[in-house]
Amino acid sequence: MQLIRKSLLASAIFSICSGAMAAGFQITEHSAKALGRANAGEAAVAEDASVVASNPALMTQLTKPVVTLSGSYIMPNIDIEGTATNYFVTGASPVYTGQNDVAPNAFVPAAYFVLPINELWTFGFGGFGNFGLKTDYNDRILASTLADETDLVTMNFNPSLAYKVDDSFSVGFGLNLVYADATISSSMPAAAPAPFSGQLLTKLEGDDYGYGWNLGLYYRFSDDTQVGFSYRSKVDLTLEGEVDTGIIPQLKPSVPAKFDDSVDLTLPALWELALNQKLTDTLSVQASVNRIEWSEFDRLRGNTTLGASILNQEEQWDDSWAYSLGLTYIATQDITLRAGLKFDESPVADEHRTLRIPDSDRVWYSLGMTYRFSPNFEVDVAYNYLDSDEADINEGAVIKDGNPSPAGQFNGTMKGDADIFSLQASYRF
Repeated sequence: MQLIRKSLLASAIFSICSGAMAAGFQITEHSAKALGRANAGEAAVAEDASVVASNPALMTQLTKPVVTLSGSYIMPNIDIEGTATNYFVTGASPVYTGQNDVAPNAFVPAAYFVLPINELWTFGFGGFGNFGLKTDYNDRILASTLADETDLVTMNFNPSLAYKVDDSFSVGFGLNLVYADATISSSMPAAAPAPFSGQLLTKLEGDDYGYGWNLGLYYRFSDDTQVGFSYRSKVDLTLEGEVDTGIIPQLKPSVPAKFDDSVDLTLPALWELALNQKLTDTLSVQASVNRIEWSEFDRLRGNTTLGASILNQEEQWDDSWAYSLGLTYIATQDITLRAGLKFDESPVADEHRTLRIPDSDRVWYSLGMTYRFSPNFEVDVAYNYLDSDEADINEGAVIKDGNPSPAGQFNGTMKGDADIFSLQASYRF
């Protein structure tokens, strides 16, 4: 029993820190217009106030005050199946387990305001998120000891200022206040022996504010050709909160039922190089190359004495790239149509993929439309279909440090896709 107690305690606290990897999921649903062309050309196209999120230098191209409100409804479909092996649940024999729809639907809002100050200076403000994740496993999956609930929400408040150097060149700069709130838990599956069946192992609820900055450049070669560059800095966070140790105190009385802890987390820097090229009076093409510096996310560790004595995990994520291509067609004076394609590279190598982040390379297929009700008011709709590659997940160990691990081991695959519906409205004063 002492062996079980020590192993269960180590596994439970370790799951808290490994769960913070959920913050590594990027959100790009900032604008329905941009989603209509798979985010292609975002840093080079000035169409509404959402440029605060994509490239603040573009604000100089908006000659009137503009308010833009956007919302995206994400419907993921991620299925997991494989075998779980655990001394305390499966008797050390691999047993089939799985779950469909491990990621619940989510709504992602965004709001922006751009105000020209004079012919040279423009002010803007945006509220949106760049990172977030939610996965939720039921109590019947035998791998809930490795991952149960992972829920991370971030919101970025971004005041910006842009300066028009001349008719061709503009620069922009912004400050970022980022709020992050996380819930991370693990539990024993319902199939575990009593009295452990379905019981909570650990649960961490924490939050923090962080600060960063962003800049943008915009150059207009001609009426037909524009390019843009944007950079958003990394943001350092320390998620502070309370740890609920669930059933652990029953096994090791020296462990408190609840204690304060924190986990350091770095949200990676983002940059984009974009092109907007007019082909005819009604047709233009957009393209973007994006880099996400996930190598900043290299290590997680607990910051209390209890946590730091156990936790020191290297994540070994890689910087990743995304490539997008889009088309914009002006069908009539009131209707604009869009389409796009994007390849989105996962930062997680096969050997480091986990149940908390069942992520893989994916391709985006996008369609969108703008309808102008008047010269000052327009509404955008967009639809995206994301197709993810099937990928292996091999996580955990049956034996850890010479002892049976209550977290156990999972060997299997994930396959996923998602539907995204976006609606946006813009008004020029």
